[in-house]
Amino acid sequence: MSFGLKRLVESESRGGLNIHEARCRVAAAMYDRVMDGRAPVSQFSVREAWEALVGPVGETLDMSIGRDRLMMEQYGRVRESALQTGAFVVLAGANIAKAIMEEFDLTPKIGDELVSPYPSDLPVERMAGTQALAEPPEVEEGEEIPDTGFEEKAVQPPGPKKRANIIGITAETIQQDRTSKIMTKAKSIGEKFATERERMIINSVTETGGIMRFYPEINGAPTQTSIFRSTAGSPALWYNRNVTLVTSNGLVGQENIDSAMQNFATRTDEKGNEIYVRPTIQLVPLAKRKTALQIKNGTQFKTEPSLGASVTSIAGPSQLNEIVGGDYKILSTPLLDRYSASDWFFGDPKRCFFEHIMQRITVDRAMEGDFRRDVPVMFRCKRKSNIIVAGDAWWQKNTA
Repeated sequence: MSFGLKRLVESESRGGLNIHEARCRVAAAMYDRVMDGRAPVSQFSVREAWEALVGPVGETLDMSIGRDRLMMEQYGRVRESALQTGAFVVLAGANIAKAIMEEFDLTPKIGDELVSPYPSDLPVERMAGTQALAEPPEVEEGEEIPDTGFEEKAVQPPGPKKRANIIGITAETIQQDRTSKIMTKAKSIGEKFATERERMIINSVTETGGIMRFYPEINGAPTQTSIFRSTAGSPALWYNRNVTLVTSNGLVGQENIDSAMQNFATRTDEKGNEIYVRPTIQLVPLAKRKTALQIKNGTQFKTEPSLGASVTSIAGPSQLNEIVGGDYKILSTPLLDRYSASDWFFGDPKRCFFEHIMQRITVDRAMEGDFRRDVPVMFRCKRKSNIIVAGDAWWQKNTA
């Protein structure tokens, strides 16, 4: 199957448009169809697109030595003129981008449930700390409402790093219509983008792999700070004041969930007011997923006296929900097991973690073609984001 591009270009040309205008109009229309899914990537043919939007392969790609030099230069000008209109670049780039995005979406991941999106074009984003908003004051009727503000209590991590790859379309690929080769590479890039993003999110919310993304401003300067601590910091600070690391609380039974909730009950802001935390996510390594599911979904208590002080208890879902204050979701990933098979995390992560999305997946023409290497078109595939930690009051780490 194909898009029938030649027929579409010929139809537009009969309407009074010159060949370049007809090609551009067809490419623009097909771009929309590809991106909204009406024209499946599987139907794209790189040779069909080249011949319809640039010119016959034999005239625009055959650079054999035996050809007359003047004819080669003439065909070269025709080719570059067609490429400059952008028709082929637009359509081929759309199919590559769509293939990357489809694979990106299909790659298994849990990161979307751990972070809130925060689109921004700024390379470095200064963001108010999520637990820094002043308490709304009492205001008499007719009085001016003060600006409670919280800009002085901000976080400012380093800007996001760009991730990019190059896809070159060779003359041989076009001539032999090896579209599947291009799409396979595009899908591989989509999978790599998704895996890299997942690792970035998991490392940021757990501080594994030596990653710390919490940068509260201290004396006017962003300062890298851990979000997990076993002892409370200064009670006057909006950050670093609560115990967020619960030790000797390995995931064994319902009592460990209760211990985690007891820790959340101690959370306060710098004014001493309670911070209400209702956990929505339990993040565990794969080694603890079965235990986590048994604790959450079990319907009976089970004790093993032979284990002495080590008692395993399994509570029913309704009882556990009463302890937690509502239902929560169990997430697991092998990215945790490589660092610890027992540490687990609990809380409402989307209140703390934001993905600063400066550039979503984009594909554009990287540079002029390099015909010395038989690469007439090169595409640059890129994305750019990082994690902003805006607070630590709603998240918790538990260790055995």
